[in-house]
Amino acid sequence: MGTSSRSWRTYPRPPLQHSRFRYRGHVKFIPPRYMSSFLEDDEDKEKPCAPESDDGYFPGKENWVKASKYPVPSDVESGVVMDEDEVIKQRPDDVEQGEVGDSDDDEEDYGILTYIPNYQKYKKSVLDVMGKDGGRTWRLALSVLLLVLYFIYFIAVLITNQEKTENYWCDGAGFLIIITLFVAIGLVYFQIIKRYFGRRLYKQVIKPVSNFCSSFWEKLVIRIIVYAVIVLAIIIFLSVDASHEPERLRSISGLLLLILFGFVFSKAPRKINWSQVLWGMGLQFALGIIILRWDVGKGIFKCAGSKISTFLAFTDDGSGFVFGYLAVGEKTVFAFQVLCVIMFFGFVVQILYYLGAMQWIVLKLGWLLQSTIGTTACESVNAAANIFLGQTEAPLIIKPYFSMMTKSELHAVMTGGFATIAGSVLAAYITFQIDAAHLLSASVMSAPAALAYAKLFYPETGKSRTSVKDIQVTKGTESNLLHAAVNGVTSTIPLVASIAANLVAFVAFVAFFNAVFNWSCILVGAEDGMCTLENVMGYVFMPLAYTMGVPWEECEKVGELIGTKTIVNEFVAYLNLAAMKKENLLSERAQVIATYALCGFSNIASIGINLGSLGAMAPDRRGDLAAVAVRAMIAGSAACFMTACTAGMLISGGDVALQAVNAVNGTVI
Repeated sequence: MGTSSRSWRTYPRPPLQHSRFRYRGHVKFIPPRYMSSFLEDDEDKEKPCAPESDDGYFPGKENWVKASKYPVPSDVESGVVMDEDEVIKQRPDDVEQGEVGDSDDDEEDYGILTYIPNYQKYKKSVLDVMGKDGGRTWRLALSVLLLVLYFIYFIAVLITNQEKTENYWCDGAGFLIIITLFVAIGLVYFQIIKRYFGRRLYKQVIKPVSNFCSSFWEKLVIRIIVYAVIVLAIIIFLSVDASHEPERLRSISGLLLLILFGFVFSKAPRKINWSQVLWGMGLQFALGIIILRWDVGKGIFKCAGSKISTFLAFTDDGSGFVFGYLAVGEKTVFAFQVLCVIMFFGFVVQILYYLGAMQWIVLKLGWLLQSTIGTTACESVNAAANIFLGQTEAPLIIKPYFSMMTKSELHAVMTGGFATIAGSVLAAYITFQIDAAHLLSASVMSAPAALAYAKLFYPETGKSRTSVKDIQVTKGTESNLLHAAVNGVTSTIPLVASIAANLVAFVAFVAFFNAVFNWSCILVGAEDGMCTLENVMGYVFMPLAYTMGVPWEECEKVGELIGTKTIVNEFVAYLNLAAMKKENLLSERAQVIATYALCGFSNIASIGINLGSLGAMAPDRRGDLAAVAVRAMIAGSAACFMTACTAGMLISGGDVALQAVNAVNGTVI
């Protein structure tokens, strides 16, 4: 090939970083004939390059284009040489005028400080002193200043509050000491120990200990001995602790009957991993002892319940301002008083999500459940999320993994939603004068119970493909804190509307059914009011209520509540419980056991809610979700009943008597 049609010239190497036509996300190809005018190093202009043809081609042009990490415009591939005006005209539409350049740092500063003489000079001097990490230095200085101010405030509080009152550790300066201690421990751990010594501690201490424990636990004899010791310790504890209250031991029979029911009707009885079932029940029992029997644990949950009730009571200020006497006063309207609490709670939860606090708590609790019970990451994280969130919100955390989950994992996810309640509706139940501490206890204790019963009722036959490390939870996508708060409120509007609509429809339908049923019974000689849905459900669930530890004379009433919760929903059931409580139809023990038994979304209507929400998240798994939905609802109900049995075993007569005294005195427990 001759050189008559080509002219030998000197061209520079194509350093893209020198092009002034580089802009965000894209770099237009600058033909070599124009590149020399943009070079900063004159020596590059003299380096010879291959000849260029008349059509703009030069050898090596393909390699240059392929080596670039930026997308290749069509004019490069076609070999068309563009003028400078054409290059600017054909830039992408998303690049606005004025954005051409390497960065936005060259924008002129028009702030208020520019009125200061020689401001630019002072600004440059400060930036030179602070270096590239100037923003980090400012944040560090601000953090130190706030820390010093808080320390001064903390010392002042200790000086002015030296006398310890009755509620010193919950309402006095002791509560501030506890918060300060937790924050200090967290800062030391995350900012010092984990950052500078984390890897060394993991390699030299945690990993060797973990490997030793794993190898030790793999021995069958060791596992049998440990399980036998734990079971024997529980039996001895209950025999001694409940020796003067034999009715508490009746709750053990209810727990055993529920386990037997789950085993007989299990999807794959031979595949049951009894280690997961026993660890889940053991963790539930341990939480029950801490919450219900240990004085410190009881104090913590009483204080937490009191603080939550006080916090939610601030809703009255907002609802009273908007709705007046309809929301605040002696004769209030349900929709304006109770449902407003859900809006306020959603407001707060969304802020915590934006800050990343809720995600952090959920992941840590999920890791704890996975480490103790042995369930998979998705199951554990979802169960932890269900403590705070509802059956439709909690699965959003593991939404990307639905397509990879086994049917057993899907069943466990749905069971967790059926066995717990959302924090927003829990706030509404507290306004019914339902014990806040027991509602919190039920939410926490039902999480491991749901995993245990899910693995009993639908054992794992496959292999999980996810771990906690694979689950990455990001912060909220809102632009700022105010945006997150507004989204939190607006997101509760459909929930509030759904609750109100369901209550209207279901209460009306139950009244209609009772009227027809009662009329048909009157025709055959029955007394008026004898034949109602509540009475039928009461008789059906009487044996279950008795095995949970409810006195026999009150089993019919508790059975009515359980039937209402299963057929209608738990919202109506808690309303009925509040009415029975006000009329003194139930003893304190029956009220407590009923509170635990009703604390879950396991009702027929929730099956449709679960299928609709989860099916929208994973359209390719709708068939599998529908196949396990009914089983999951039954498993969720059984998990709630297991929690009620555990509470029946651990709550003594002295405890419920003290609760009655506190209730009379107006103390929230």
